[in-house]
Amino acid sequence: MAQAVWGRESELTLAARVLEPGITDPVALVLTGEEGIGKTTLWGAVLSRAQERGFQVLSARPVESEATLAFAAVADLLRDGFDQAVVSLPAPQRAALEAALLRGDREGIPEPRAVAFGFHGSLLALAGSAPLIIGVDDVQWLDAPSARVLGFALRRLERVPVGVVVALRAAPDAEVPSPLGLDGSWPEERIHRVPVRPLGLEVLRRVLLSKLGTGLPHWALVQIHEASGGNPFLALELARALVRRGVDVQPGQALQIPERLAELLSERLALLSSSVREVLLFVSASPQPTPTSIARALGDPPGFGDDVQAAVQADVIEISGDRIRFSNPLLGTALYSGSAPEERRRTHRLLAEVASDREERARHLALAAEGPDERVAQLLEDAAQRARSHGAPDAAAQLAELSRALTPAERVEARNRRTANAGRYAFESAQVERAEELLQEAAAASTSCRGVRAATASMSRTS
Repeated sequence: MAQAVWGRESELTLAARVLEPGITDPVALVLTGEEGIGKTTLWGAVLSRAQERGFQVLSARPVESEATLAFAAVADLLRDGFDQAVVSLPAPQRAALEAALLRGDREGIPEPRAVAFGFHGSLLALAGSAPLIIGVDDVQWLDAPSARVLGFALRRLERVPVGVVVALRAAPDAEVPSPLGLDGSWPEERIHRVPVRPLGLEVLRRVLLSKLGTGLPHWALVQIHEASGGNPFLALELARALVRRGVDVQPGQALQIPERLAELLSERLALLSSSVREVLLFVSASPQPTPTSIARALGDPPGFGDDVQAAVQADVIEISGDRIRFSNPLLGTALYSGSAPEERRRTHRLLAEVASDREERARHLALAAEGPDERVAQLLEDAAQRARSHGAPDAAAQLAELSRALTPAERVEARNRRTANAGRYAFESAQVERAEELLQEAAAASTSCRGVRAATASMSRTS
């Protein structure tokens, strides 16, 4: 733990405000900073200290690829404590929450208020037994339904021992509103904003020595620190590139390292074997990758376990419970974007074959399609309706737009129907301008079709 929080004493001192014994009112800690600055490390350290002090900890680490999965973050937060949390809920709230989180065989459209009040009641139930910490890393990637439900619940907490710890990507010194709508809902003195600053030279030296297992000349450290701006992730990539190349340069000479981070990441990934990179491509293309799901998609190759361990040892991925995550999301982005389009389509096609969730399967098939495909468009339309039935109009709107885009040109009526559906779902998710565009397009197309039919019928009668 000491290594994980090097150079963060001031941030941890401020973070301790949410961990004070005997807290009686909700309090929030918002960690802000640029990509790679160390927000996740600090966020994890705060949650670990909370557990050591007897707090219950609910955590979620959304990633960009999960932002379209309805209630994914809420499901993560209640992953271990669901049964305890809902035992005393009124039946309608429990049923709505179970339906939204796809627990059991409940069907039908959960009433949005029931889901929100059910989650609020769950937090109250958990906080009644011990102080509670709710941690969300990379809160900007929260799926919209989870963000609404979480914001609704938090804004209604009063005289409850709950701490909220979120990490938010933001430019240095940028003034950003508190996430989840806390501004204006909680007193300002209960919202503690902690900007995560660049590391100093000496702290950075210790971090690099710990990660690389070898020291660097002071002059090299100075140049790396200057080039990275004290960003530990970027500094580590720069140092790895220098060590990897074994460039023999003298003090005063410029380091011969790529200027762009994408080049550094691609160069690092290229050192891995082709089979390891294939595993990583599947991880980058999957919204919720697990060792089991990735192995199945790959056909359970005999060397899968060794490839996963090689990626872990290279500090490219980490495994937490049954989930695989990139040690930094930029690694996944670099690998996916750097792959050939046909490789990405094949990956999504194979992931679709093993996806247990119909919505996820439809999304993979959409990304695997090379052009309009009525079968995939129909699957997406069905998935959109199912997402809406589970109280997730945001996801439904996205799926409906994909369905519309993949509808063959000759399927005019199907395209019009899917355009109208996308418009309705967009309106339900408060995307008013987009809803208006889609509904006007659907109305115009329907009018045109009726005009063509009327003209055809008239011609038939007069012939």
